[in-house]
Amino acid sequence: MKRLRLLINVGLLGGMIAVTSCSEDVIINQGIGGENLSPDNKELSEYNVIASIKQPELISRANIQADGKYVWNTGDVITLWNRNFGKGYDFTITSSYNDAEASSSADFTGKAYFENANKIVALYPKMESVKFNDWGTISLPTLHTQTTGNAELGASTYMIATGKFSEGKISDMEFSPLTALINFNMTNVSDRTLKLYELTLEADKEVFPTEIKVNESTDVTSYSGLSKTLTLNLGEQELASQATLKGAVNTLPTAYGDTRLISDNTNFSLSVKVWNGTSEQIIKVFNNVTIDELNEVLGFDASTTANQFKAGCQYNMNFDLEYRTIVPAEGYIVDDFGNYHIYNITGLYEWNKIAGDNPQANVTLETTTENIVFTDNAADKKFDIENKEINLSGQGEWSPISIIYGTFEGNGFTIKDITISEKGFIENNSGTIQNLKFDNPKITNLNQSTGTVVMTNSGTLTNCHVSNATWTATGSSTSYIGILAAEIGNKAITQDCSVTNSSITSNNAASVAGLIGKNAQGTVINSFVNDVTINTGTQNIINTPDFGGLVGYLDRGFIKACYAITDITVHTPGNTGGLTGRVNGGTVLASYTSGSVTCDYNNGTWQSTAGFIGKIASGKAIGCYTTANVTKSNSKTNTAIFCGTNSGEIKEAYYTAETIKDEDAHKVSTSELANNARTINIAVKGVDAKIGYGFFKNEDSSTNTTQPLILKAFDGNIPGFGGSDFGDGGDI
Repeated sequence: MKRLRLLINVGLLGGMIAVTSCSEDVIINQGIGGENLSPDNKELSEYNVIASIKQPELISRANIQADGKYVWNTGDVITLWNRNFGKGYDFTITSSYNDAEASSSADFTGKAYFENANKIVALYPKMESVKFNDWGTISLPTLHTQTTGNAELGASTYMIATGKFSEGKISDMEFSPLTALINFNMTNVSDRTLKLYELTLEADKEVFPTEIKVNESTDVTSYSGLSKTLTLNLGEQELASQATLKGAVNTLPTAYGDTRLISDNTNFSLSVKVWNGTSEQIIKVFNNVTIDELNEVLGFDASTTANQFKAGCQYNMNFDLEYRTIVPAEGYIVDDFGNYHIYNITGLYEWNKIAGDNPQANVTLETTTENIVFTDNAADKKFDIENKEINLSGQGEWSPISIIYGTFEGNGFTIKDITISEKGFIENNSGTIQNLKFDNPKITNLNQSTGTVVMTNSGTLTNCHVSNATWTATGSSTSYIGILAAEIGNKAITQDCSVTNSSITSNNAASVAGLIGKNAQGTVINSFVNDVTINTGTQNIINTPDFGGLVGYLDRGFIKACYAITDITVHTPGNTGGLTGRVNGGTVLASYTSGSVTCDYNNGTWQSTAGFIGKIASGKAIGCYTTANVTKSNSKTNTAIFCGTNSGEIKEAYYTAETIKDEDAHKVSTSELANNARTINIAVKGVDAKIGYGFFKNEDSSTNTTQPLILKAFDGNIPGFGGSDFGDGGDI
C-alpha cells in the first residue's frame, strides 16, 4: 500500500492548500482499488459523527473583538470518504439541531461502510461525485445570500476534515475552512430604519478566484475564474437606527505560492444598497482604497497575511451606515481616509486654506443632491448641479494650491469667472486633475510662468478644458505661459484637453502658447486649441522666446494626435509655429494646424516662422499637415509654410497654402490631402504602433476646406484600408 501524508488545518504552504493538525501528522493508507476492495456489495451501517468547525484565525487589531463565527445550519450535509476504498457517503445534520441555538459543533448521521482502521476524509458541502478523485474541483460563487441577522454558513464555504474508523465508531472531526471569511459589522447611525438589499466589495481588477482544483493530497493545483466583486444579498433585512448587523462572505485565497493576486496598488470599494424609507440608495462606505489603507479606519488588518486573503483566516470590516450626507459649515467633508469631498463654494475656498496639510488626498467636487443636509443652510453657496457650473463671480481671489499628489476629480463641473492671483488653480500637480472646465478665468499677476489649471504638471491632466480666457502676459524671458498649463515635465500626460475662444497677448519676453507653454519630456495627446489668438508686442528681445498655437517649446517630449486652429501675429523676434514654436529632440505625430501665422517684425534679428513648426533644432514631425496661411515682412526671417528652420526629420508632411514655398513638405490641394489618409497613417504607425488615433476624411462641408483630414480614435487597424477613404488606390 502507498502511504499518503496529509497536513491538517487549512493554510497556505508554498503553492498549495494543506490540512494540518496542531501537533502531529496523520498518516492515511490509500487503497490501490480492485474488486476485492469494493464495498458496493457490503451492507451499510448507520453511524453518528460529531463534527465541529475550526474557527478562523482572527486577523485584526487587538482592540477589535472576534465577532465572526462559523456555525452549522439546519439541513447541512457533509460527505465522508472512506479513503481506503475511495467511496463517499452523505451524512446529514440531526433533526434535533436548532438554528436558534446555532453552534460550531453538531451531530451528523448517515449510513456507510467502514472497516477497522479505515482512514476518512470529510468534506463540506456534500460532494455529488461517486469517486473520490472527482471531487477536487471547487467552485465558489461571487454572490452570497444572508436572510437573517446571523451570518449563514450555507454553500459558500468549503471545509475539509480527517478522521478514522476504530472499534465501530467514527472519530470526532474538526472541519477547517478552505476559504477566507470576511466579516462586515454594519451599524446604522442614521435617524431611521434602513432596509438592506445588497453589499458589494469591488476591486479595480480581477482578484477573487471562483474556482480551484485540489488533488487527492488536498494540494491546490490551479485557480481560475477571477472576478472583481464579492456580493452579499442581505434579503431586505431591516436595520433599526443605532442597531448593528453582522454580515459575512467567503472567498477563495488570493495567494498561491509566489503568486499574489492583490498588489500594493489594487484599489477596493465597498457599497451597500438600501431603502431609506423614501427612495432606493447606494451608500458608498469607501471608494478606491488599498487593503493597507483600510487598517486604521475599519480595523481591517491583513498585514500578517501579506495583504492577501488567506484560507482559515477571518477579516473584520466595521463601519457605519448613514443615508444622509451631513455637510458642516465648512462646506466640505474629510472622510476616514483623509480625502476631501467639496459640496459648495464655501467648501472650495475653505479647502484652499488647508489643502497643504494633506497634499496626498483625493479631492472631489461632489454632484450629489439627494439626502444632502447643510448645517448652515447656505443655499446661495451650493454648486449648480443641474448646469454643472460653479460661478465664482464676486468671490475672493484664488491663491494657487502649492502641490497635489492625489486625484482632483472635477466631475464635469465648469468653474466660471474665477480670479487667480498667480501661477494657476494648482501650482504643482504630481497627481491627476481630471474632468474639470474653466470659463473666463482671470489672472491678476501674469508676469511669471502661468496656466489656468496648473503651472507645472508632473502628473496627469485629462479631460480639462479652458474657454474665454483673455490674457495679457508680461513675463520674463525665462517664463512660459500656456492658457491650460505653463509647463509639463518628464513623463507627464496631458490628454483629451482643450482651449477654445481665447486670446493671449505677450508684452515681454515670455514664451506663450494656446495650450501649454513648454512640454519638457511629457506627452500631449488628443488635445486641441480652437479659435485662439496670440499676439506679441513690438519689442527688441535678446533671448528668443517661442510662440506656438498648441505648445510654445517642445523639449524632448511628444505631441500626438493634436491640432491647433489659431491666428498668430508676432511683432518680436522668436520661433513661431501654428502648432509649436520650437522642437528640440521632440516628436510630433499625426497633428495638424489651420488659421494664420504672420511675422511682422522689421528689425534685423533672425527668427523662424511657419504654419506648423517654427524651428526644429532636432527631432521629427511625422504624418502631419497644415492649411494655415503664412505671411512675413522681414527678409531675415526663416519663413515657410510647414517648418521655418529644419535640422531634424520631416516625413509625410503636407501643406495647402500658396503663399510661400516649403522644401520640407509636399504641396497638395485639399482634395489630394484628403485622399492621403492611409499613407499618413501608415507613416505614423511606423513610429508609434499604439498611438490609437488616425486621420479620416472630413465629411463636413463647412470645415473640410481648412480641415481636410480629422483625427479619430481607432482600434489599431489602418483607417482607410479597404474603405472609401483608402486614399492611394481606392477600395479593394
